[in-house]
Amino acid sequence: CTFCSQRLSTKANLKRHVKRCPKKEEVEPKENAEKVLDKDEVTSARARIKFVMGETTLQLGQKDPNKTILKSFRFFSKKVGVDMKFLCFKHKESVLDGSEVASEFDGMVIDVQKI
Repeated sequence: CTFCSQRLSTKANLKRHVKRCPKKEEVEPKENAEKVLDKDEVTSARARIKFVMGETTLQLGQKDPNKTILKSFRFFSKKVGVDMKFLCFKHKESVLDGSEVASEFDGMVIDVQKI
């Protein structure tokens, strides 16, 4: 345990112990600890993208808006139960290949069609 230096045999035991460790309350938080984000700051850091396929609508929030939108494509295809190879993603009549940055589509609607 990082708080009381007790050695435990498994990770599960360590995890359980750390939750209830009596020395945990005695340790003061570090001054250089990272700032904890408010709920509003966390939600604003996401890229919100709305996918529409026929009558199916799914709004996704990608955690890192600076990464490609391909991860959201994969998640959407998994949710609708169709392999990504058989879907065509379009935004304003231009076909998307997944290499685009997610922040470009924050608040936008992406039309999805089966091929």
